[in-house]
Amino acid sequence: MSNMQQVKENIESANNSAINSITKDELKTISKLRKTYD
Repeated sequence: MSNMQQVKENIESANNSAINSITKDELKTISKLRKTYD
């Protein structure tokens, strides 16, 4: 965050996020990536 616009974008992103908002497909993708890079 090097400028006010980035701060505003980060705040907006945080306001739009929620706990457990990752889909099952996204979790599967993350799992595959972990296996690839471990």
